[in-house]
Amino acid sequence: MLVRIFNFIVKWIASPLAIIMLTIGAVMLMASAGNPGLAGLGKKTMGAAIIGLILVWGAYLIIDFILKAIGYTGNWKTLY
Repeated sequence: MLVRIFNFIVKWIASPLAIIMLTIGAVMLMASAGNPGLAGLGKKTMGAAIIGLILVWGAYLIIDFILKAIGYTGNWKTLY
């Protein structure tokens, strides 16, 4: 059950939302036309989206590493 919740959050919410926010930040940066306020906001948006992706996928890697370190040999990613 927890695996399904984790997969839903990572694959269907966090990753697409981060990609959308990266796109919005890039459009804001390109459309700033010399406006330093809008350019700064675009950079902050892109930075926050990248940090979010790193946190989400980093949590995945940490969980995988811990389970392997304690000797779990099954495939935790596809448990139902």
